[in-house]
Parts: sequence; C-alpha cells; structure tokens
Amino acid sequence: MFFRLVNAPGTAYRYPSPPDQNFLWAIGELNPVYNVEIETNGLDFKTATLPLRGGAPLEIVKGRTVILPELRRHEVVELTA
Repeated sequence: MFFRLVNAPGTAYRYPSPPDQNFLWAIGELNPVYNVEIETNGLDFKTATLPLRGGAPLEIVKGRTVILPELRRHEVVELTA
C-alpha cells in the first residue's frame, strides 16, 4: 500500500482582509513544528520519505511510528506499507 500525506494549510483568516477584497490573504511566516510522530493502529510502514526534500528517508520506530524531524508549512510524506 502507498500513502501520501500532504500538509498544505490554507489561510487562517475567516473573512477577506481587507474586508472589501475577494481574496483571503495567507498569514505570514509559519514556524516549523519539530519531532512530529505519525502513528497507525495495526499497519506497519516499510518506507517513509520526504519527496520534496529529494526523497530523504524518515526514521521508522517499531514499524508503526514515523518520526518527522521538521514539519514545514508545505510538506509531503510518502509512506509504503
């Protein structure tokens, strides 16, 4: 099985800013989140990579947990089981 997890956050604003515009402005800089764990119930991972970073491999712990050292604003994680 193949899975692709995509972190692509939208805007944080509920209404257009400024109010007379039809465009929802995205927020400025977002700090990355560190040491994110992706865990499944009953499904073991064989590989985990970051395709946007040249296919960098990720650590897999006990087959079911993937450690993502840094989650950036736009990130993709590819998993095979």
